[in-house]
Amino acid sequence: MHSISLSKHIPLWLGIVGVNMGLIVMFGALGIAPMKSSIYIGLFFLLFTLIPIHFKKLSRYRRDFGIVSGIFILLHGTIAFNSVLNADIANALQQSILPGYIGSFIFFSLLITSNFFIQRKLGVRWRAIHALVWFALPLSLLHTLKASEAYTGEVALLGTALLGGLILFGFLKPFFAPGVRREHLRDAVLIAFGAVVSAAMVWCIFFCVRNRNNSTLSADQLFLQGFRF
Repeated sequence: MHSISLSKHIPLWLGIVGVNMGLIVMFGALGIAPMKSSIYIGLFFLLFTLIPIHFKKLSRYRRDFGIVSGIFILLHGTIAFNSVLNADIANALQQSILPGYIGSFIFFSLLITSNFFIQRKLGVRWRAIHALVWFALPLSLLHTLKASEAYTGEVALLGTALLGGLILFGFLKPFFAPGVRREHLRDAVLIAFGAVVSAAMVWCIFFCVRNRNNSTLSADQLFLQGFRF
């Protein structure tokens, strides 16, 4: 898998990032918050990163799409940390935010290893590390559902549809791909594991709601306390 260049000195991903930064500025002028437009750009390029594995004409751009996706997902997290969470790490432990930052940490790890030097150093482990994107998807879906409900009062349908579609695609790959490959089974297992972790977080939220009226702790302190059970 090779990275494509617009010229000898400008990689394709850098050109795509520049164009989309311009789009974010334009959307901002139209009243669409950069925090929202950045995550949708990130999710669209994540879709293009994970789906083209079966399309030869697009697969050659996967590395560039993945880098673009990682940059805009992290941009979303950075904007949220500064504008919504007031740059306070304690606020990142909120029920609706924590799954998103766990996912962001994974995407950051994938982004900094998306170069040929580290790929050569890691060898076969590189693919295993980058498969963690499938583990991050259920956490990102939980974050999308809870954060959009908490901060806007409604579910982000587009983000939910994109993440839900990717999860379904990854989970069903072993059943419909021509010839069952170990990588497909690994991806499905990582999705299942991510779903289990997400379910544990949902339990903690349930624990928080159930005990809120009988405790002097805040909702988010109760949420973290739920992990002890």
